[in-house]
Amino acid sequence: PVSKEVESRTDTTLSCVITGITKQLNAVVWTKDGTDVTTLTGDNSYVVSAGTYSSNSQTTTLTVKSAVNTVDSTYTCVITSNEWLVTNKLTNVVLNVFGEYSAFGHFPSL
Repeated sequence: PVSKEVESRTDTTLSCVITGITKQLNAVVWTKDGTDVTTLTGDNSYVVSAGTYSSNSQTTTLTVKSAVNTVDSTYTCVITSNEWLVTNKLTNVVLNVFGEYSAFGHFPSL
């Protein structure tokens, strides 16, 4: 899987690049730890773009909003391509979230 490190409570964008295709993908879905985040209704925590086909490739993106970007998670790009007779082809992206570092209070007393 691909990994990305980001600071906790910041917006971040993950991408999945599909190459070697000659037309737009039939379907793109993003999941978080197995739950589909593409079709969540009333939840602005995720922004999905299926991308546009160009020059034998398509890049789909998932923007994870700061409010839900608080713990390590595995996001999965799931594609369907009738051209290649592929259904539910998975690519995992591991999002490693770290906290903001502050030097205050981290030094032993002298």
